[in-house]
Amino acid sequence: MNPSIVWDEGESYERNGVYAAYENDLGIKIRNLWSVDSSQYDQKVNIAIASGDIPDLMQVNSVQFQQLLDADMIMDIGEAFEKYATPYTKEYVTRDGGGQLDSTRINGKMMALPYTNGVHNDSTFLFIRKDWLDKMGLQPPKTMQDLEAISTAFTRNDPDGNGKDDTFGLALQKDLMSGSLGLQGFFNGFHAYPNIWLKNEAGELVYGSIQPEVRNALAKLKEMYKNGEIDQEFGVKDLAKEAELIAQDKIGITYGLFWTGNYPLQSGAVKDGKVVQDWGVYPIVAADDQIAKTQLQKSTGLYYVVSKKAKNPEAIIKMYNQSIWAMDAPASDPNAVKYVKGKIQIEGGADQTYYVLNPTFVGKQDRFPVVGKTISKALAEKDPTLLPDSELILYNFMTDYLNGNTDHWGYAIQLEQGGTLETMYQYTQENRFVFNEFYGALTPSMAEKNSTLTKKQDEVFTKIIVGAAPLEEFDSFVEQWKSLGGNDITQEVNEWHQSVKQ
Repeated sequence: MNPSIVWDEGESYERNGVYAAYENDLGIKIRNLWSVDSSQYDQKVNIAIASGDIPDLMQVNSVQFQQLLDADMIMDIGEAFEKYATPYTKEYVTRDGGGQLDSTRINGKMMALPYTNGVHNDSTFLFIRKDWLDKMGLQPPKTMQDLEAISTAFTRNDPDGNGKDDTFGLALQKDLMSGSLGLQGFFNGFHAYPNIWLKNEAGELVYGSIQPEVRNALAKLKEMYKNGEIDQEFGVKDLAKEAELIAQDKIGITYGLFWTGNYPLQSGAVKDGKVVQDWGVYPIVAADDQIAKTQLQKSTGLYYVVSKKAKNPEAIIKMYNQSIWAMDAPASDPNAVKYVKGKIQIEGGADQTYYVLNPTFVGKQDRFPVVGKTISKALAEKDPTLLPDSELILYNFMTDYLNGNTDHWGYAIQLEQGGTLETMYQYTQENRFVFNEFYGALTPSMAEKNSTLTKKQDEVFTKIIVGAAPLEEFDSFVEQWKSLGGNDITQEVNEWHQSVKQ
């Protein structure tokens, strides 16, 4: 049960306009087997799986997906998908190159429908104080060496002008591999890709966290920390706590995601309705003459599964078709909008959130690069028709900002020329991505040992950065990772890799 829904009068989870639309248009009657608060959903699914009593259709995470596969409780829907999925559905769910759809295939069988979402959304970007660059007489970085020089200048040359040694070059929080205020983009600049699986020259999958490029990145971070360019207390600060330094005018560089302008930068950049910090967005930079690529996941880790006991799997495919069509149709189409915003919206009333009622709700895999390609032209020409109807809200946010509404500064960082979305589109044109080559469900050894190995990794990496351990500790970590379960995981991952190649 999603708390964001504002119900039309007389409606509920059991009786509503979206369910009525499916029944009227497709002849499919939807009945909820159970309902729980969204915070309790995973727990309820776990209970359903353990009891052996699952509904015809439900959304599950990757661990639950594996449990259902092991228990032989879900259906191969490949034949139904091929027969009943529309050509548009098949095109829509493969705009990422097919990775999210492929993640549903186990030993050649399609065991779920993919919960698709923006495959590029986790792209990382550099955010740098342009006003500090101007004050220091520096240009935006083209290389990692340029970035190091900027970080040093921001640390030593009093960019906030208060006469004190109290600024840092690079933001960092205790969650080292976080996309926002973390180091994922920094590691990527050394062609290091922690926490994902890469294909080596022999075609085998190897774990990114134990590759030698990671050691090179750690060596540079150790040096920067020693030089005072990184908050000395980052190891005990979460994103919100580290963001306080940004709001206090103490940090000039951070890696972040497309929404980092909204949070956490907005709270420091805008004070009392005035923009007081000038942040620029830049592509991540490399430590050599090669292009820097940002790491991404192929799968969202969520799936729609169909019980082996389901009598009408074709109905589920038809609902999947309808949801995709309705979410992508023009906002002016009343036949589509009833699946998205409910009856009141059709009658001209308040906006609604009924799209979450769709039993197979999915997102656009290429949403933000498409916006990034067109938004600058639409704004320059003051022509919102250049954008899809679904993105008019972003156009309006940017227009409001240009008219003086600084509440939308964070959206401006996304939408302005050279913003995160235009840069994301640039990434797509230059193929600046490295994808996680493992997109299956958790292997048995992963489920048992991953959390221990990840905790060990974070401890060792943090100790190396802060100087509590020598750089050689990384080599010891690699051997420990292998012996504590990494070798078993690697074997299972490669067995999976062979199975999906069939």
